[in-house]
Amino acid sequence: ALSSAASDVYKRQVKVPQPFEEDTTEESYKKVEQIIRKMKLTKKQKDTLNCYLKGMGVCEIARLLCVNNTTVWRRRMILQRKYNEVCGKN
Repeated sequence: ALSSAASDVYKRQVKVPQPFEEDTTEESYKKVEQIIRKMKLTKKQKDTLNCYLKGMGVCEIARLLCVNNTTVWRRRMILQRKYNEVCGKN
């Protein structure tokens, strides 16, 4: 067990994250879904985006979707462009 003085020092040095409210997380998901809806993606673009969101890499996505690596890269560029158009970034 830490002494009271050591405990105070520890508390000041380590920022313990506060639990986030569920509403905030739900609002975040709603915002993401709204952005994706506004992007008006094709089925293939949605499939590619979902793979990226699952943490997959280009080669893995290409194998799963039975397309060339370049196709995956091209779809990603289109996704980025559409995202920037929706979110107002150039």
